[in-house]
Amino acid sequence: MELLIGLLGALVGTAAGGLSVFLTSRAQMRRELEYAYDRELRARRIEAYMSLYRRTDKLPRYWRTNPKRMELSDFSHAFDGWYFGEAGGLFLSDEARKAYHSMLEVMATITNEGSEEDQLSDEETQRLWRAGQALRRRLAADIGAAEDPRLTGRLPAISPPATVRVKNGRNSQSASSRLQSTRRRER
Repeated sequence: MELLIGLLGALVGTAAGGLSVFLTSRAQMRRELEYAYDRELRARRIEAYMSLYRRTDKLPRYWRTNPKRMELSDFSHAFDGWYFGEAGGLFLSDEARKAYHSMLEVMATITNEGSEEDQLSDEETQRLWRAGQALRRRLAADIGAAEDPRLTGRLPAISPPATVRVKNGRNSQSASSRLQSTRRRER
């Protein structure tokens, strides 16, 4: 009887241990697969987002000269080329997709507001910039570029103030000496 109880205990213990190893291994394998998938998605997303980010140079904050409405059509084609041609749209997160389509909506609205030969107003260029900026911020947030680094480094050493300057034909005082002289004169 004792032998039977011992044998039964060994069988139950072995089965429980085997089940525990199976479940633990399966959970670990699942985590490893998810981690590998996330790493691969992030790498592909960074590559695709960098290409899209470069295209947003068409929506700068300050224009040398405001573009004509017909140029927005070319800008829109460049974004479509990225979305479908490079298949970058495949890697957009839901929030980035909303920002992307919102930017295209603003472009289309502004394009249709007047004649193709009209130059955009300052207010319209601001609307374009805001839409582009929202997209750029979303892209940076998606890949984690907007976050502080998790591994901190040391702060760079502060350079000491200059005590000697290259002579330029005039007084060669150091910057700190000139600042002190200026403060004395201001009093």
